[in-house]
Amino acid sequence: MKTNRVDNHEPLDIDEKLTTWISRQPENPYGGPEYRVGILNNQGQVYRSISVEGLGDYVGLDQNLKKFGLAETKTQRGFDALFHSEKNA
Repeated sequence: MKTNRVDNHEPLDIDEKLTTWISRQPENPYGGPEYRVGILNNQGQVYRSISVEGLGDYVGLDQNLKKFGLAETKTQRGFDALFHSEKNA
């Protein structure tokens, strides 16, 4: 699991907890297709991208992002999924 932050976009309040969780995830030893997930900030901008390998890691990421209070929203070009804060729904 890899992540990148867009420098000029404001992060969510949970970003530090989110990146700590991501950093603790083991690499997928089996590989697989890459899935790219975007996290939207309160202004609706993608401020962080997360990439995972394999469907199992993608499903695990999806479930854990929901535990962080994020909800899936309509996706856009370049991403397999987008998540936003449920507080801003």
